[in-house]
Amino acid sequence: MATVQDWVDDLSVEVPSCLEITVARAVKFSIQEFFGRSEAWSYEAPLLLKMGILEYTLPIPDETYILANKYVTTKYQGYTESLISTLKKDLDLNAKGTPSSFASDGSTMFVDSVKSDTKCLVGFTLKPTRNIDIVPDAIADRYFETIRHGALFRLKSMIGKDYFDMKGAQQHEIFFEKGIALSVRESKKLRSRVRRPAKFNKGFAW
Repeated sequence: MATVQDWVDDLSVEVPSCLEITVARAVKFSIQEFFGRSEAWSYEAPLLLKMGILEYTLPIPDETYILANKYVTTKYQGYTESLISTLKKDLDLNAKGTPSSFASDGSTMFVDSVKSDTKCLVGFTLKPTRNIDIVPDAIADRYFETIRHGALFRLKSMIGKDYFDMKGAQQHEIFFEKGIALSVRESKKLRSRVRRPAKFNKGFAW
């Protein structure tokens, strides 16, 4: 896992007179803004749906919250099926049979029916809180420079400090915004679309 301190150590060379706590705060704000706007922090977790239980708390890393649910797939009798995403108010909690729809409210997920224990896989995007201290290596390595630019933009915009540099700050802002825009485009390409399950006439004999 990458830590906020990794960015702090790197940035201290460029703003040596800046207090470490100030640099760390700028890094945390940059991390939060980047992942909040880019939806680049994808997370997938297995979950066991228990018979008769329709409400579940999703397992997420510390100091994060769910930005958006991407998909829920279930495996039942050897078949994998994608559940339909809907609003909580539209979820039919009196449905019978295997799960077909889900809704979410923060880190809580609701399904319409669970007639027997069923394994499922939940995919969502995360946004860190301002207290974030660690980021998975895979995404930290990929977006290290963009987050670095975001932190330097914030630091060099501090009027009255000896590291104040508006021209430099504007350049870092440009790179930060470009990094977010590129990540948004990548996220849209990779975003999974929930496929509606096929409905068959059970009374039809082949």
